[in-house]
Amino acid sequence: MLASYHACWFVLGPFEAEWKNAAGGLLATATAVAMGGQVLPSTESGALVELRIRIVGSFARPDGAKERFLAWYNQTANDSLGRLCGLHEQLDRVVVRANADSIEGTIRLDANRLIHGLRASIDAPISEVMRW
Repeated sequence: MLASYHACWFVLGPFEAEWKNAAGGLLATATAVAMGGQVLPSTESGALVELRIRIVGSFARPDGAKERFLAWYNQTANDSLGRLCGLHEQLDRVVVRANADSIEGTIRLDANRLIHGLRASIDAPISEVMRW
């Protein structure tokens, strides 16, 4: 799944307490979460990064889980950090696949906007953050 990605993160469940409500409540029945990122070849508009998030667990209603994943992504993309990082301006539609065992979302973003937004949120002086 993520073997070709430049960076990968894995978190094993079960997810307890407040983590059960994370990702739109999808972690309540999840056993693991994996996320990967890879830089794609540059286009006319610049460098792209593809993010893939997979939540593994038991999902009795895959279509409902897919809708919850999209709702969670849209909420995250439109909060202050999501907007700072350009998550609300994904370059393609968010592609989500779901079955009884997992949900996987793929998002393509402007790499420069993502990196500048992450830096602004962690390390930049306030004057730089306000320019975004």
